Amino acid sequence: MKLPPVLYKILHPNSISIKLKKIMEPKFDFKNKKVLDFGCGTGLSSIIFSPKGYLGVDIDFQRIELAQELYPKYEFEIIKNEKINFPDNSLDHGFICGVLHHIPDEIIKKYIPEFKRILKPKGSLLILEPTNFPTWPITSKLMILCDAGKYIRKEEEYQEFFKDFKVKSFEPFRIVYFYRTSFFSATKN
Repeated sequence: MKLPPVLYKILHPNSISIKLKKIMEPKFDFKNKKVLDFGCGTGLSSIIFSPKGYLGVDIDFQRIELAQELYPKYEFEIIKNEKINFPDNSLDHGFICGVLHHIPDEIIKKYIPEFKRILKPKGSLLILEPTNFPTWPITSKLMILCDAGKYIRKEEEYQEFFKDFKVKSFEPFRIVYFYRTSFFSATKN
C-alpha cells in the first residue's frame, strides 16, 4: 500500500529524526560535511543534518515537492536512472534510512557503483533498515505485516550489498516496539 506523502508527516514524526540524530552524532561527524539523504521521501530526516552541504534525493516527485515545501532551507531533487547528481569523490556521508527494503536486489546493485563513485576516500554510508531478525521472530513478523516494503531482509543480506566496503555494525535501532532496524556503516576503502 502506497501512502500519500502528506501522511508521512503524521506516521513519521520529527521525534524519530531527533532520536536518530542523538544516536548518530557521537559516532559520525556531520559538521561542515556533504551529506546525501538517499530516498529522502518527504525530507523528515533532513533535520538531522545542516542545510549547508545537504542533498535529499528520491524517485517520487510528490514526495520531493512536499519536502521542498516543508523544509525550504534544504535542497532536494528527483533521482533518475540510478544516477546521483554528485561529482566523483565529493561526498562525506550518504544516509539511507528505510529505503532499501522497498527496492529489489537488482536495482540496489545498480546504485552501489554510484555510491562508490561519489563517496570521498574513507567516505561512509550510514544505513538503517527494517530487518528480519531471526532472534526476534514475533516482532519481525509483525513488522513485515505492517510495513509496505516488499524486501525486508536479514542483516547479512543488507550488508552483502556493501561487500566491497568496510562494514561496521551498531546496536539495532528500535523505532517502536516491534519495528527494529539494522544500523551499520559502509565505508569506502
